[in-house]
Amino acid sequence: MRIQYLEKEVIKITNRKNKIVECAINIMGIHGLNCSMDMVTKEADCSDTLIYKYFKSRNGLIAACHERICEEVIKEVRKVPFPEEIEKEYVMEYFHEIWNVYFKYVQNHIEKCEFLIQYSCQKNTYPSMYSNQNNLISEILGKNYGVNGEFDRYFTFMFFYMISIANMATVGMKKEWDIYSKEKSEAIFDLVFNGLFNTYIFH
Repeated sequence: MRIQYLEKEVIKITNRKNKIVECAINIMGIHGLNCSMDMVTKEADCSDTLIYKYFKSRNGLIAACHERICEEVIKEVRKVPFPEEIEKEYVMEYFHEIWNVYFKYVQNHIEKCEFLIQYSCQKNTYPSMYSNQNNLISEILGKNYGVNGEFDRYFTFMFFYMISIANMATVGMKKEWDIYSKEKSEAIFDLVFNGLFNTYIFH
């Protein structure tokens, strides 16, 4: 009985923390990372004491929000099959699919996109659980990281560039774009990235 009780308590605490993080992402995305904590507690229906108990500080809560989004993005991007060969055709197809995956994610989670923009303006572009960009990229590429050093550099550049473009497009056009559509995704990719592939990556 004691074990069952503890398991239920862990689940309850996890659910509370998840709710606080999701609410904080919504509020901070709209009002900025320095918004009143009262706004977060009201949205999450909890006390500020509980927030500080779980996250220790405002920065701890912000870091938890950013890590949550990054974990979701990494999980989605890792589903894209690695290119069969490091050749133009395969690499373009690979980046194209990553673009579609990420653009769909931010279009369907605009509040998280807005949080990422707020975070990147004030903090770093990668989560604190990774010490640098290389660690983050190695987490995404998994066993394929380091197989081709030139590809790793291309991927790092393209990945962060795609994130910036997708975030700006999503927030800048959110009034006109209510939901994700593949046509919008394809139009931006054709406009922005095809030329970039030919001039920067394959020249």
